Amino acid sequence: MYHFLWLSCSPHEAFWIKSESMYNRKVYDPEFKLNVVKEYLNGDKPQAQICEEYSISPSMFFKWLKKYKESGYDDSIFNVEKGRPESMISDYSKIPPFIFESAGVCKDSSANWSNVFVLRE
Repeated sequence: MYHFLWLSCSPHEAFWIKSESMYNRKVYDPEFKLNVVKEYLNGDKPQAQICEEYSISPSMFFKWLKKYKESGYDDSIFNVEKGRPESMISDYSKIPPFIFESAGVCKDSSANWSNVFVLRE
């Protein structure tokens, strides 16, 4: 993925620079994070050796370690889903009818409330 930076040297000179590494963060699997933290806690290797071996920064490693310890050593702590939930509304039946009417949408009474709405013709 490429990103572009706008640079301006003077009011009359400006140019774009293509950067391949900008905002290019590595994403680690939850199992990988757990295995790295557990390897350290087992006492087999020092933190510096683990970070070097797996090419992770010490600050990242300590964030994982802190998160694991604060969870009470819960192995599922790294499996948390990120992002927005599918629906921010938990109960569509509590939405006043005028909201649907103003949007030009009518509720299908026989349908599943969580995902089915029919546009008015």
